[in-house]
Amino acid sequence: MAQKQRKGRAARPAAPRPSPAKLTVTPWIAAALFFSTLIVYWRASSFAFVTYDDNEYVYHNDVVSRGLTVDGIRWAFAGVHSGNWHPLTWISHMLDVSLFGVNAGPQHFISVFIHAASTVVLFIALTRMTCAIARSATVAALFALHPLHVQSVAWIAERKDVLCALFGVICLLLYASLARQWSTRKYIWLLIVFTLGLLSKQMLVTLPFVLLLLDFWPLQRLQNAAEMRSRVIEKIPLFFLSATASIVVYLAQRGVAVQTLAEVPLGLRVENAILSYGRYLLNTIWPSRLAIFYPYDFAPSAALVALVAILLAGITVLAWRRRNAQPYLLTGWLWYLGMLIPVIGLIQVGTQSYADRYTYLPLIGVFLALVWVVADLVSTRPGLKQPLIAATTAVLLACAILTWIQLGFWADGETLFRHALAVTHENSLANNELGMALNEQLRFDDAIPYFREAVRIRPGYVDARVNLGNNLARRGQVTGAIKQWEEAVKLAPKEPDVHNNLGIAYVATGHLEEGQKQFRMALDADPRFVPAMISQARLAASRGDVAAARRELLRAQAIDPDNDQIRSELAKLP
Repeated sequence: MAQKQRKGRAARPAAPRPSPAKLTVTPWIAAALFFSTLIVYWRASSFAFVTYDDNEYVYHNDVVSRGLTVDGIRWAFAGVHSGNWHPLTWISHMLDVSLFGVNAGPQHFISVFIHAASTVVLFIALTRMTCAIARSATVAALFALHPLHVQSVAWIAERKDVLCALFGVICLLLYASLARQWSTRKYIWLLIVFTLGLLSKQMLVTLPFVLLLLDFWPLQRLQNAAEMRSRVIEKIPLFFLSATASIVVYLAQRGVAVQTLAEVPLGLRVENAILSYGRYLLNTIWPSRLAIFYPYDFAPSAALVALVAILLAGITVLAWRRRNAQPYLLTGWLWYLGMLIPVIGLIQVGTQSYADRYTYLPLIGVFLALVWVVADLVSTRPGLKQPLIAATTAVLLACAILTWIQLGFWADGETLFRHALAVTHENSLANNELGMALNEQLRFDDAIPYFREAVRIRPGYVDARVNLGNNLARRGQVTGAIKQWEEAVKLAPKEPDVHNNLGIAYVATGHLEEGQKQFRMALDADPRFVPAMISQARLAASRGDVAAARRELLRAQAIDPDNDQIRSELAKLP
């Protein structure tokens, strides 16, 4: 029996019923999406690594650089590395190294290939849920070609983003099938793929909420309270996995990347979150001055925050009021708002204000709402059909061109961070990373001004002080280096490498006892820190205590048996 609609409320448009003709995905559209994505991103396959995170993830990571091994897989699952727990991502990097060596080009290509594959799967999933081939293709094309997504695809360290997204859109495809006809086998596959996504990156924790939005529209599975309860109960295992993953990522990043309330107060976080929602929307419509890192604004304009808050609230009210006549508005808008919650900055991870990569999956909701709104407006005005096709083609072409241009900035670290400095202000991280990129080219003198600028902007920036000290020491300016390292150990008293550097400098200037103290502090911070053991051995040998030197070196060798430096130091001993 058909349910009566409440008086005065328009009926929600029913989603078209699946039919074999409409559920047959047009192969040439899928192929066009796939190959156009590859063409736009193709030149990434000739790009180099960048100094920011790529070193920790691949080329300076001793475990990953050995390729895929049983010990490596055990390492990936066993602990937190680089402030994250995403074992499947680590395994994918190891597999790349096994196949291609420590070579940036092929790894870039694999990320591009995954992005292209995600585009096709997204198209198929949306088509099966909505039976709207042209609209689904447009949403998928925007996902593929929008310049905001360059960061996720072109940054090797963000393999976790594209990998997580691939499993996420596969979940959408599985859910489209599950919604048509329930089966335990399909549901188990959904759980498995969702778990794989969470093992790649915990950004996918909001997926169960997205599936509920899709139940509302286009799947029409929330017609009454009983259906709502049924749909929520159906997703309890997914919610459990999300909750577990959320706890894991918080524990992984706590004390490593998570900022305290003293560092970033709650009120400031709320203001930044509001502004970030607005910035992402603005950059979606007008993507310009995009950078790898945006410094945190500790003094945002109160008027601007209020204006953006009113805009966000207005869109939310409009989407809610139009939920029956235009249900895709509510689904798309809440998709955008909800998927950004884990990375919007209420729990501040890192020192960035916002990041392009955070929009990778959330923007699908915005694209969905925009495409359906425009298409529905044109559907009542047949004369606008051809202009709409021309306008859509122009928008996608513009996105492809802008993505091609933005992609060029990722060719190497120097290009990337020079661009970041050109389009942002007071960017301490970009200065430090540009200095690091110059160091890797052995341009140590050229790097010093950038390290100095990073320290000027952010006096508490430990890495920049350490790097500045290292470069001053290379120039023989040991006193200046000691000053930087002394400040660094005050800021980060549990960083063993900083203590070791300072100890070496003290020894070089004749302050042997102070040097010995720093080596001990390094080993107090990390009892397995081999460089400090080598430093202690050298100091003992210089004092004529050969037995103590040998003891330290053998202890270090037990920890790192393949270390050539230890072998060399042992060979020098009488």
